[in-house]
Amino acid sequence: MNIGELRLKDILTDYKIEETEFEYADVKGIAELFGWRIIFFRKQADLSNTIVLSFDEIEDDNLISLANSILEHVDIDVRFGDNLSKIKKIYGEANSFDNIFENMTRYNYLIDPSLFIVFGIKEDKMVYLEIFTDKVMIDDVFNLRKML
Repeated sequence: MNIGELRLKDILTDYKIEETEFEYADVKGIAELFGWRIIFFRKQADLSNTIVLSFDEIEDDNLISLANSILEHVDIDVRFGDNLSKIKKIYGEANSFDNIFENMTRYNYLIDPSLFIVFGIKEDKMVYLEIFTDKVMIDDVFNLRKML
């Protein structure tokens, strides 16, 4: 999965995308933001590569449609609104899971050392997604979350 060249402003051309200094999982960098719900993050040490895609509280029909249109640019076979059984059919059992958010369970999948995907399920529908492709961030986040 290569998300490095993706830019939110290139995908959501009809929307206002804010680009700002940002810290994601204790890593400083630049984020493209669609509100607070969709984040494309590049770390300060390598501003040419997007290394994290984050989607949070993707629940209403308009936002689901918008987020799913973004996922068409990513090599992933799930969409917002899909259920846990579909995710498990594609990715198997999660490496770990947590319930730190109210009414949502996050399922953490370490696909390989350079791909970590987190699916958030609420009422048996995917409403949250994180995709990490930076090995250092993956090590830190994966190890922290498996302790939760």
